Amino acid sequence: MGDVCAICLEQVLESNRTVLVCRHAYHTECICAWLRRKAACPLCKHPITLVDPRDVCHMYSILSALALIVMILNRHYTDGAW
Repeated sequence: MGDVCAICLEQVLESNRTVLVCRHAYHTECICAWLRRKAACPLCKHPITLVDPRDVCHMYSILSALALIVMILNRHYTDGAW
């Protein structure tokens, strides 16, 4: 069994996992939302100063947008729209 996100209490899969410098793991979207409000680990309160949380969240936003584009393109391709 993998890590459990302390924010939403669901299992964290490797594909959607962010590990902080204190080595606690969270869902990327959960920790991004958390770090926008407070720059500290939810579990141990370790300050998050080595990595700018906006960088992680910005990268996650870009990857989410790309995944959505790929999904739409795949749907159009499989529906014969091309």
